[in-house]
Amino acid sequence: GGVSVTSMPTSVLPKDLSAPSGVTAEQLQQWFLRLAVNKEGVLYEDAFIQIGLKTQYDGNKGKLGLFIGNKRQDELSQFSLEMGAQCAELSCACSSAGTSIAPRQQMQLTATVECHAPCIASPPLTIRYTGGGEQRVMNLRLPVVAAKFVRPAPMNKNNFDVAWEACYHTGNSMDAPIKSVDKWMKAETLKAMLSNGLHFALVEGADAPLLAAGKLHGSSCYVKILTHESEKSVTVSVRSDHATFRESMDDLLKLLLAAAR
Repeated sequence: GGVSVTSMPTSVLPKDLSAPSGVTAEQLQQWFLRLAVNKEGVLYEDAFIQIGLKTQYDGNKGKLGLFIGNKRQDELSQFSLEMGAQCAELSCACSSAGTSIAPRQQMQLTATVECHAPCIASPPLTIRYTGGGEQRVMNLRLPVVAAKFVRPAPMNKNNFDVAWEACYHTGNSMDAPIKSVDKWMKAETLKAMLSNGLHFALVEGADAPLLAAGKLHGSSCYVKILTHESEKSVTVSVRSDHATFRESMDDLLKLLLAAAR
């Protein structure tokens, strides 16, 4: 049919990720996106090293466990890890790293993050070490996005409709459908992603479109998702009383729903 597909937003998804050869930017972004809606998983992996992440969020604070494993039979030396706070809306700190990782061993670090206001950029993480006779550098980002700090805002359909109309930040009111994949055609999968991944409250009895609402630092955000199964596409509309909150959630949802895996 006549479905035009919008180009993907880029602000939530970091464009400055880089790694030693063998790991593509697409792979780095896929790990990042997957962790944006999951509590734990792989942040990075190559032939030398695997970085796993476990997270725990409570309101506007989060605790991250970083597990950096040496996959080789020789030591990784001159190890350093640098974490930068990208914006005033987010502060982060990390426990200090050792300077080497023994063969087949892992180093564990703890990071804390605190969200002061809705944010778009995520904290940069630069890791350097020497392995196999060469210095290796990875420019990564911690998947700390605004959605991590959201609290559900339960409400009925009437209240949702009133709040939706009252929102000042509406984005583009003519949201074009996004080309999507089979799994997002199922209402249950979408609901799980909205409630478990993004911590939004689903509006009871609203299925076409799905409606959900969340709060962050006194600001509210409202989401409508309509699936078009015959077209394998979805229309996402996001409104908020806070421009950055709206932009962050809009970007993340559109990226997730367009992701191939």
